[in-house]
Amino acid sequence: IMSVELLQQTHHVTVIIDTLTNNWKNAFYNLDKYVVYRDSLQNKQNSDKILKQQMQYDFDKKSSLLEEQREKERQLEQADKKRKNTILSFTVLGIFGLIIFLIVVYNRFKLTQKQKYIIEQQKLIVEEKQKEILDSIQYAKRIQQAILPANTIWQKYLPRSFVLYIPKDIVAGDFYWMEYSGNYLYVAAADCTGHGVPGALVSVV
Repeated sequence: IMSVELLQQTHHVTVIIDTLTNNWKNAFYNLDKYVVYRDSLQNKQNSDKILKQQMQYDFDKKSSLLEEQREKERQLEQADKKRKNTILSFTVLGIFGLIIFLIVVYNRFKLTQKQKYIIEQQKLIVEEKQKEILDSIQYAKRIQQAILPANTIWQKYLPRSFVLYIPKDIVAGDFYWMEYSGNYLYVAAADCTGHGVPGALVSVV
């Protein structure tokens, strides 16, 4: 009974492993074997119960049946040995399959970790380059603002005026200019070709 139970449990565990690994063909095969051994176990338990009752009832009258029963027991013992060997084979195969599955999962995990590390390193490089570019553009903005007329000059010559200067990008291709010469105040608002860094270079020129 224990051998049949162990074989039944082995097929049950194998069904779970095959289901997790999407091996549906083996899963259905082992499920069928599981049902067969489960029914066999129940039938055997019922048969043993009836057999014991029959032996108890006919013990004194039918000694030949006792010998026949002993022969059956020897056959069952041989069948048990055969089933044990089968169980051992399935168990070894199951353990071997589980080891292979764990190795595959581990290798996949290591590959994922390696890819994650590479992506993080590339992200750091991109962020560093972006910071360098933004720092350079901010410095270009300060240079551009330095060549534009200061607000104090506007207030000196045009006290009721103001300048609305909103570049599209951090630096702009447009610029304004003012110069006082003689009795004349010259004011210019220029629109250079392009915008951003190229436009800013043209505006500086």
